[in-house]
Amino acid sequence: MLADLHAHYPMHVLRDVGPRHVDEIARVAGSHRHVALGSDFDGFIKPTLGGIEDMRAMADVEREPRRLYPQDAAGICFDNALRVLHAAWPSPVNARAGRRPSRGRP
Repeated sequence: MLADLHAHYPMHVLRDVGPRHVDEIARVAGSHRHVALGSDFDGFIKPTLGGIEDMRAMADVEREPRRLYPQDAAGICFDNALRVLHAAWPSPVNARAGRRPSRGRP
């Protein structure tokens, strides 16, 4: 069953459906600042979309946001997720300095 699902949803689905999802999240959340790609595209979770078997394919995943959202692509592809992780996940540097993770909105 999973193999059938995998075969029917190749990477072109990401190009066709992905922008609709990005646009809807941005509409509901108020901006592209709240949109981020998840790591389940990197091949760790199986099955992946056809054509995304490991991290080497992430350049292909990144291509569409860079084309469609040139001003927001870095945020969508990595900066937005990193901003949230840095705000919520304590780092060793912050722990040594006695700083706690932010509880505000990242």
